Amino acid sequence: MEFSSASMPALRLHQCHAERACSVFASFRMPAAHSKQFLTIPWPRSTFARTAPPSRGAQSRTGASALQLHIEDSPVKAALRAYLTRRAVVTAIALGRNRMRLRLFLLAAVSCLGAVPYAFADPIAISRGTVALASPFSGLDPPFGFELFGNDTAIAVETFAQGTPAVGAGTRVDLSTTVTPSQFLNHPLRETVNGAQFDVFLSGGLNFNATPFIVPATISGSFSTLFTMSGVLSGFSDRDRAGLPLFTANLAGHGTASLVSLRDTGGGSFLVGSTVFTFSPAPVSPTPEPRTLVMLVAGLAFGALSLRRRAVAPK
Repeated sequence: MEFSSASMPALRLHQCHAERACSVFASFRMPAAHSKQFLTIPWPRSTFARTAPPSRGAQSRTGASALQLHIEDSPVKAALRAYLTRRAVVTAIALGRNRMRLRLFLLAAVSCLGAVPYAFADPIAISRGTVALASPFSGLDPPFGFELFGNDTAIAVETFAQGTPAVGAGTRVDLSTTVTPSQFLNHPLRETVNGAQFDVFLSGGLNFNATPFIVPATISGSFSTLFTMSGVLSGFSDRDRAGLPLFTANLAGHGTASLVSLRDTGGGSFLVGSTVFTFSPAPVSPTPEPRTLVMLVAGLAFGALSLRRRAVAPK
């Protein structure tokens, strides 16, 4: 970059790039009475990287650039020295602040990652297992237990939840209920969730939504109905369930709910021994017929052709 006029001295500034930073060399051509002086100020590597033309007579090197500045006026030289010094100091301070902010951000991110528990957003499909609930007339005291299996998951725990105690012929029965893990365990249980094992105390609940049915007139009839289940279980390392859980899992499943161990007391009344929810695998999606596949492919082709016509249509 050359500046030459009567009122403006010619300037020449040399810039060289290093691995991380570079230095700016300002050479000043003084009158004959003064000797040639050089000014060296640290400068960021990216400065003038695009606008600097190669210096005359210098060998071409990859990544190197030069900007020559001739100064023959002492006041201009002093002003340039002050300006370059201020720019270098301000740039160095800004770079230092940015590095410090980046380090603090990374440190905070790593700290947060270390405190985040396992959270399984997608529901774990329970494909087999049972949840058995006791009845006051069964002669068996709770807690009863339940076992859930599916997707590298095995959860077993006790519960004090009770089922339906008795039903009458011709009445409408709804077996929908919420089952919670026992809070009175003195030791943790080993649970497996998505392949990871935890020794924990469980908390949370399973919500069963059963289809109501009419109780048959005789004990030989069907006392079963379909259900769907959704719920959330969390595992804690301490008995008080304080602090962050080691994991939180969303569960989902479906199956058949049944009243078992029935006893006919006469007059169309039945005592129930237990309410049992039995899980079953999810039904397999049917394979599309060839005609359906042909229609699907034709629809996709028609849509692609329409988009192409719109793209090439003159505006």
